[in-house]
Amino acid sequence: MRPNIGLTTEQRDGVVRILTTLLADEYVLYTKTRNYHWERHSDAGTGDFLTGLLEEHEKMAWTLRPSVA
Repeated sequence: MRPNIGLTTEQRDGVVRILTTLLADEYVLYTKTRNYHWERHSDAGTGDFLTGLLEEHEKMAWTLRPSVA
């Protein structure tokens, strides 16, 4: 089944490439941030900050994942 969203196959492929790159960049940023804070800090405030960050990244990944499948 081909999606009919007003884009050509070439345009959809371009969007998929952009979103895939964005998702990869977000994951790298998430990993670096988590590693930095977990290796150097272990207080409750940092935990709350990272929990919120994780939620945002997971939400973004969940939103983008169907677009690249």
